[in-house]
This record gives sequence, structure tokens and C-alpha cells, in this order.
Amino acid sequence: MNTIPELPMPRPTETPHALPRLDNVRVLVLFGGTRLFGQERGNIEALRNLAAMGAKVRVVTTSRDNASEVQKELTRQGLEWITAPFGYTWHNYLLGREFHLVFLNLYSIVKVSWRVFKEARQWKPTHLFTMNWQYFIYAYPALFLLNLPLIWRSGDQPPKHSRMHRWLAHRICKRVDLMVCNSQFIKGQWETIGMSTAKIQVIYNYPPDRLQQAKPELPDLPAGALVVTFIGQVSKHKGILVLLEAVASLVADGHNLVLWVVGDQAFDTGFFEEAKRKVAILALQGRVVFFGFISNVVPILERTDLHVCPSLVPEPLANVVSEAKQCGKPSVVFPMGGLPELIQHQVDGYICRDCSAEALVEGIGFFLDRPDERRHAGEAARNSLEVKFGLERFRKQWAAVFLKLND
Repeated sequence: MNTIPELPMPRPTETPHALPRLDNVRVLVLFGGTRLFGQERGNIEALRNLAAMGAKVRVVTTSRDNASEVQKELTRQGLEWITAPFGYTWHNYLLGREFHLVFLNLYSIVKVSWRVFKEARQWKPTHLFTMNWQYFIYAYPALFLLNLPLIWRSGDQPPKHSRMHRWLAHRICKRVDLMVCNSQFIKGQWETIGMSTAKIQVIYNYPPDRLQQAKPELPDLPAGALVVTFIGQVSKHKGILVLLEAVASLVADGHNLVLWVVGDQAFDTGFFEEAKRKVAILALQGRVVFFGFISNVVPILERTDLHVCPSLVPEPLANVVSEAKQCGKPSVVFPMGGLPELIQHQVDGYICRDCSAEALVEGIGFFLDRPDERRHAGEAARNSLEVKFGLERFRKQWAAVFLKLND
């Protein structure tokens, strides 16, 4: 077990003296992921704030060798973690050349369930917490046997793309005591598969506490150029190629701007090369900078004039929109998933009419052509974070979830 005696110091906007208290709450968390994406950061932020309110949190992570990214972040946030042998992702490839992994996964269900059951008996949690159907499968026997309230933080759509997934989704609906969704969009998705509305609550994310490493070196800019920034997974479904087309159109129309792309290609192997070829085809050399992954995005956002989030798939919610608000920057987003819930159109950002390069040109151009509007939108974005998505709201809502299930 990894034990950290002290929690990180609160961020400047926090007010620890006014926190609800959860001193009698003990949360055992199923967290079998290995990479730190927005979903994982959102869950860790929720757990970090539960601990700040006095809850005891213990996280069951995977014992696989590539889990250090999650475990290091849990350690940094002062959260205890233990390991269990979570198996591989349940996917179609298991029915092909890697069929033998099916047997390893079945063995993992037994081992993870026994680890969770044993830990629950010894550590005596008051609540169970998870966020992913893959983790749910591996601990399902233990979850079935343990008579403890189960809280599910849903930052993604429910599994429903096959008969097996729909069967699993119904098992989740029956076992979960409270489903905490990070957007109204995700709430609606769970309702369509039969989750009782009375068991669903929406709690919007608060910007995750990122590791503040050394400030990244920022490139020189053409004189007078405005900076448009994308932060996230660099992949087709995040709209990078559409964004490049929009930037090329704006540059051709005489706009003096550069595009900063922050993030890695994650599972979309080889996409960086495809994106760079697109930059060359569109003659955008010198106008597009690929930074790669950067943990400390604050200096990037502080130098940014406009943030963009052009996801082509239904985005449950994007942490980076809230992070842009925190830095006083408006966001231009596609009308996908929960993204429109974060933006007041033409007030603190811009919601494009559709998911095309033409619509993105309109959204970016709205602010590029109106410097006063851009400045006012940035101020409105910062204010909306505190009013609608602030830390006090976040903590009170999460405290209410556990206090309600304690009654």
C-alpha cells in the first residue's frame, strides 16, 4: 500500500475553513486505468476534494507495469493506492489472434474481486466508487456480494453498442446507488437505457489540479499574431484536421494568427505524421506549432488569445474548457455532447453551428475580428467558472452525494 501522510496544499481559490466535513466517510475506489486523460484527471480531482473534506480514500489500481502514470498522480495528490491484477481491455481483438487473453481476463475477474472483497472486509469502507464499465466487470462478483452503496462517476457514455454491452449497462443500472454524471448530455444517455432519474445527479467538473512543472518554452510569434490553442489528444476524432483547414482558410483571408497544438497522439498511432503532412499541404509551416504533451498548460493558456475544442464525436465534457475559463480565455466549441453546456454563446465563448471547417472559421473569426468582444468574453469566461462551475459548488455537491447515502 502507498500511504501519503499529508494532502497537497490547497490552491489559492480554495477555502478549506468553509468545507463540509466527511470525516466518517471511507471510500474504496476501483480505478484500473493506466493513462492520464481528461476522464482520469476528472476522477482524481473529485477524489482529491473528497479527501480535502476529511474522507478517507483508498484507490485500487492495476498492478500492470504501465500503470505508473496514474499511480504517480495519486501519490502527488496524497491519495492512498493499492494494486490488483486488472486484465486487458475487453475488445474485439480478444476474439482474434489474442484469444488467449480472454482466459487471463477471466482469471483477473476472480483475482480482482477477491482483492476488493478482502480489502472491504479489512479496511471497512462506507462507500464504493468507480467510473468505468471495464473496472466494474473485474470487480463484479465482489460488488454483488458487498452490501455497500456504489457511486459511479460517469464521464463517458454508457456501454450500449452491442447486445452484451446493453446487458452489462442494465446490470450497472441495478447495482449503482447513485450515478454522478459530468453533464446533462451524459445524464440523458443513462436515462435512455433505463437508469432511474432519481438515481442520477449532474456535477460539472472543476478544473483538475495539474502538475506545475517548469514553464514550457514558448516559440517566437510573427509580429502582431494572435494565438489560437488546442489542448487534448491529437487525433482525428478531436477535429485536428478540420481545425487545420479552418486555420488555412483564415490565414488565406489575411488573418495574422498561429495555431498551438498541445497534446500527444495517444492511441492514434502515426497521426502526428498525418497532421504534419496536412500542415505542409495547406502551406501552414510557421503558422502551426506541435508542442507534444505538456502537463503545465497554464503558461500556454495565459499567452493564448482564443481556445478551440472542435471535437467531432459527442464529448461528455472537456476539462480544458474550464481550464481556459480559469485563465480568462473564451472557447470556440463544436455542438457535440456536453460542450454546449459549458458555453454561453457569444458571451463567454462560441458554439459553432455544425462540425465543419466553415463553421469553425465563423466561430474563430467572430473573436479575431472583434478584439473588444474577445476581451469581454475572456472576462465573462473567468466569471462563469466561479459562478457556475466553482470549487465551492463542486465540493458541496460531492459532499451531498456521500452524506445522502450515509443517511
